[in-house]
Order: sequence, then C-alpha cells, then structure tokens
Amino acid sequence: MGFFELNKWKLKFYFVFCSLVCSVVAVIIWSVFYYLEEQLSNTISLVILLFACLILPLYLLGISILQGKTDLKKRQKAFGTWPFSDLVKIGFKKVYLYESSRWHFSTLVLKGEINGFTIVADVYTKLTPDIVRFKVLVDDEIEHNIEIFKENIERESHCYVLKIPLNNHGLKSAFSLKQELEDLVYLLNKGGLVPLS
Repeated sequence: MGFFELNKWKLKFYFVFCSLVCSVVAVIIWSVFYYLEEQLSNTISLVILLFACLILPLYLLGISILQGKTDLKKRQKAFGTWPFSDLVKIGFKKVYLYESSRWHFSTLVLKGEINGFTIVADVYTKLTPDIVRFKVLVDDEIEHNIEIFKENIERESHCYVLKIPLNNHGLKSAFSLKQELEDLVYLLNKGGLVPLS
C-alpha cells in the first residue's frame, strides 16, 4: 500500500485542523491590533487570513507528507532487503500501526510470535535507518534476574530489542535470524520473564 492510500482521510483531517488552529491564531493577532487601536488595512487583514487559512497549513501538510512518505519508503526498503524480505517465511505478518489514529500516519511493521512472545520488527527511521529492530515484548513488572551482555541487544520499557544492521549482518538466512530470536526468547524465559499480555 502507498502512503496516500493509507493516510488519505488523515491528510484531510490534518489540513482542516491546521487551518482552524492557524485561523484562530490569526484572529487573536487581529484582535490584539484592534484592541491596541492599530488599524490594519483590509489588504493586510486579507493576507494574514489567507496565509493562516491556506498557505501555512499547506506548508505544514507538505512537510508532514514528505516526512511520512520518506519514513514509509525506508521501512519498505528495509523489509524488502534480504534476509528481512523472508521474514514472512518464518511466521511474520505485515501490520500497519496507527491505522485508526488521527494524529499519526500509518506505519509498516512486521509482527510475529515465538514461544508465546510477541515480536515486532521495526525500522527506526529517524537516526539509524540502516538497523532493523526486533522488539520482544515482555511483562517487565514481574521479578526477574536477567542480564544480557550482547552489544546488539538493549532493554527498553516492556521489551528487549535485538538490533540487526541491514548491511554486514552476517546472517545466512531468515532461519538463522529466527534462531537468534529463539535464543533471545530462551534467555528471557530462563531469566523469569513472561510474554506481555
């Protein structure tokens, strides 16, 4: 699916919302000038209103569209790169997050499960677009004694993250990636962690 197919109604909402907010700001500015008894010419008032209702919202919408399209393109490229393109063969499915949210563009992730643990494959597109992050969701409110001393594994809130670079990953196949994920799940299970419910 393309960016515009996923987010068509959100773009309309975003434009209307920005127009309303910018219009309210323009009316407040105009009211301040009126209160100070400074007369604005009709031309200046019209330019301010046009800028607030149309030009600024279109500019903000354009920036958001550019950012959203770039984000989706990077994700699709990452999930189209071998061996990540074979994740479907080991049980992962494409999922679009934020489909019903007004405030976020829809985001492509891959979701799978190993031994009851949900795993979300995501691409962090802001600073490190060359890394696919596999988040193993855990209930970290349960007592556990686990310390993983691997360079490519981090602990975050409610998950452990296995980071795999797109280039120089050293994986022989999607099944070797699955084995790494199974090893991580085994360590989490052995340490007393349970899947996030």
